[in-house]
Amino acid sequence: MKRIKLLSAFLIVFTALGFTSCDIEPADEELLNNPQNPTNPTNPTNPTNPTNPGAGTLTVDFSGQTFVSTSTQAVVTAGLVTIQGIRGTNGETVNLVLPADGVGTYPAEDVLLHYAPNAADEYGYTNVSISTGESSGTVTITEFDTTNHTISGTFSFTGWYGDEGTGVPPIVFTNGSFTDIAYTGSVEGNTDSLTATVDGVAYTASDIIPIVADSGPGTVATISINGLDADQNNMYLVIKDALTVGTYAFTNTPIFDVDARYTINDVEYDATQGSLTITSKTATHITGTFTFTGTNAETGETVNVTNGAFNVEYQ
Repeated sequence: MKRIKLLSAFLIVFTALGFTSCDIEPADEELLNNPQNPTNPTNPTNPTNPTNPGAGTLTVDFSGQTFVSTSTQAVVTAGLVTIQGIRGTNGETVNLVLPADGVGTYPAEDVLLHYAPNAADEYGYTNVSISTGESSGTVTITEFDTTNHTISGTFSFTGWYGDEGTGVPPIVFTNGSFTDIAYTGSVEGNTDSLTATVDGVAYTASDIIPIVADSGPGTVATISINGLDADQNNMYLVIKDALTVGTYAFTNTPIFDVDARYTINDVEYDATQGSLTITSKTATHITGTFTFTGTNAETGETVNVTNGAFNVEYQ
């Protein structure tokens, strides 16, 4: 059960990145494809990391080289910590997920560690062997800076290739470290909520990740609210960060104020009509309601989402 929850958190974060950067707002494509941003108006002191207010780095040695991140991010939600380091322009990432609520060492059976050589690789390397069930590695959190909202620590693991039938050998990752990586969420506790009714059935997200995506000058900053329920059904909302209190229509167009998607059993339904109302919004907190009709682009089938409500902290 713990491993399933870790995997859920992992999927939430990287589904959020993919949806925000590719499917909706063309400008946000630079989030992965252009991690170096020399003029970040929200953080002029950190020119190489547009997604974080701190100069955080993630490094690790493997295959005779040292991975050094060009951008990083971390999220704390529902007792879970997710950390990501990105290098270069092809989506190469190192990802750590662990049930952390403070400093300490977390063993192999409690963590999910993953390396993706590029965004096109379907499998990547994970610290769990699919064929044997063996787990490897540890993560040590050495500091949670709750004043500056940064996290630091070390890690190591053996990564098995996801398609073990191909005979690709495992990779050993050593001397891993993450230093002063800025995180969103709260170590002290998370009260975020995302609920709705889908075709008459109540939906309550058990894992919620709020992410602000802003790739710098010429792009549009958005707030994404991404949740999974106990059955791994995904509710996802995207809101332009510049919006204030008010009601905004879902239009299902490349240029939007708000957008939404509901996924059940791997079938996606994009909001084609409906609206989202922001009832309150500060620099770190947003609440509101929503309702929409979601349509599957391939089959034309629809779902009706009503009584939607969200209440999340973000940074």
